[in-house]
Amino acid sequence: MASSGLVRGQPMNVQADHGFEHGPVEYKGQQVILTARPDYGVWYGTNEALCLNVLIVEAKKSDIEAGAAQALGYMGCIHRERKRWPKRDATVYGMATTGTMFWFLKISNDSKWSHRITQSFEDPFNQPLGLLVHLFRRAAMTSPTHSKESSSESYEQEETSLLASVMKTVNEDVEMSE
Repeated sequence: MASSGLVRGQPMNVQADHGFEHGPVEYKGQQVILTARPDYGVWYGTNEALCLNVLIVEAKKSDIEAGAAQALGYMGCIHRERKRWPKRDATVYGMATTGTMFWFLKISNDSKWSHRITQSFEDPFNQPLGLLVHLFRRAAMTSPTHSKESSSESYEQEETSLLASVMKTVNEDVEMSE
């Protein structure tokens, strides 16, 4: 799937149930390798290990908090791996869902996490879809394969009418609150 509306657009890749490893890390005095198998991984560019930006984990049918915790754990591994690369935005986005409730998650470049919760009953997917498009766009702008500009400069310069129409009901400048 290609990312439209981006200068030098990179392919957007989606993979289900793909595992990855991080480490070694110290746990109870021993070095261990952390392994993860998120339900879905979404990334820009051609190298999954370097470009993973958005991580989606489906929560259990009724326990979205467990799904959010699981997603944050996976995101933390990706965030730490990305922090190893100098001059790079290590922000990672994620989502946990029950199908009607959506928790959008973010670990910022300075290692702070935040979330935004939305439910969809009347207009089932308008707001969650708008937020996903927003996250994919932000992730594409921070991808090392996009350009050498800072992500905020690129984001401001690359506004498109497609994004504006999808984001009509979602405030583009909303910051996920802690």
